[in-house]
Amino acid sequence: KDIFKESFDAVFEHLANNGRGGAKVSEEDLRSLLFGDFLRPDLEVEERFYEEVK
Repeated sequence: KDIFKESFDAVFEHLANNGRGGAKVSEEDLRSLLFGDFLRPDLEVEERFYEEVK
């Protein structure tokens, strides 16, 4: 919270309660997160970007 100025639950509240929000984020809620590497290596470093996948 000191660095990002947001609490963990505030950042991930859209995942809480099985995607319905309004509750404390549980370990089970976090299972819906998807992490991946969508980098396009053919782009220059300054042109590379990432987007949240929904």
